[in-house]
Amino acid sequence: MGSLSALISVFIGGGIGSITRYLLGCFVNKNNVLMFPIHTLCANFIGCFVIGFLLSFSLAKVNFSQNIKLFITVGFCGGLTTFSTFSFEVVNLISTQHYRTAFLYALLSLIICFAATSLGIIIGGWFGRSS
Repeated sequence: MGSLSALISVFIGGGIGSITRYLLGCFVNKNNVLMFPIHTLCANFIGCFVIGFLLSFSLAKVNFSQNIKLFITVGFCGGLTTFSTFSFEVVNLISTQHYRTAFLYALLSLIICFAATSLGIIIGGWFGRSS
């Protein structure tokens, strides 16, 4: 289990990320005339950019404390979107030449998560009808 300061960093970052996602959705959806979830695409893009920039920048230029890294990556980016972590992990596997693992992880993540979402919808529908 992480230290108290690490937990607080993730907690605060996650709150800020979640609020950012909500406000982004309010702004984008207000101006969105398409039936396309552009707010989610925007949140995923921002989260992926931030996690990529931060981790690359911190490795090359600045040695951020572990709590700052947790605040931004697990907290903020996690609250904004978990897709950023998934994307970083796939890119990291590719950059370390673990191509098969990257492909398998990406493929399984998509298949398993789409299946889990579908299963949740089906089971939720059953429980919703029975009450």
